[in-house]
Amino acid sequence: MIDFGLHKNKLTNGKEQYRATVLTKETYTLNDVIDRMVEQNTTLTRQDIMAVLDLFFYTVMMLVLEGNSVLTPLVNLGVSIAGNFRSADDTFDRKRHKVKARVNASKVFKD
Repeated sequence: MIDFGLHKNKLTNGKEQYRATVLTKETYTLNDVIDRMVEQNTTLTRQDIMAVLDLFFYTVMMLVLEGNSVLTPLVNLGVSIAGNFRSADDTFDRKRHKVKARVNASKVFKD
């Protein structure tokens, strides 16, 4: 169960409009997640898991930096470009445009 608190929504005009704020129980780092994985009676060592995850993160990062989208069971990653172009022939200009990371929750979190 996800715990939450309700607060009056000051952005709406309705008298009975409230918004939810999730009350986070704990925050886990990657090392904490790896510790939990090791506790699950796996034959993999902590070092095995760390090596695989390091390779995974590096490979995903390189794919995204090459302009690809990467779809995983948890998140979808890619890049987008912010800023306006002056014409159909305009080129990327670091002063007017910015490359931004695009991260969206995968379907598992949307259902």
